[in-house]
Amino acid sequence: KTLILRPSSLDGPEEIIAAVSYQIVPADTQYAEIPLAAVTSPFQRVGFGHLLYKELSQRLHNVGVTNIFCWADKVSEGFWLKQGFVSVGEVDTKGKIRRIPVRADIKRALCFPGSSTLMVTHIKKDLPTMSKNSLAELQTSQLHAVVPD
Repeated sequence: KTLILRPSSLDGPEEIIAAVSYQIVPADTQYAEIPLAAVTSPFQRVGFGHLLYKELSQRLHNVGVTNIFCWADKVSEGFWLKQGFVSVGEVDTKGKIRRIPVRADIKRALCFPGSSTLMVTHIKKDLPTMSKNSLAELQTSQLHAVVPD
């Protein structure tokens, strides 16, 4: 599935501000994976990625997910660290992963993009609520869940 952030204005062409793809791990639905997340260049470093991640983590928490894996490259690793993720393993350029502390059934369900770092976070029981400014920014945009065919 993919969660997409778009401006609420219906003027002009459909523009995407940010998107994050995710899957709930079939082997254990307490785990989810974020194989890809992106924010378009003009909207980077202003908090849209953080808002989108917070919305996704809240939705995942609501359906019982307690741990989220993500894949980071050198550019995005800092962002994920700020969201509370920690590094647990690396994949080399050929897509081979070194030993990681993940159960085999969960590992089989994960993507393994080359030259990336596997990171994980635990969703806390009491997720922080969004500030009024963050909520106002989110209300000026729309979040759309996209389900692949």
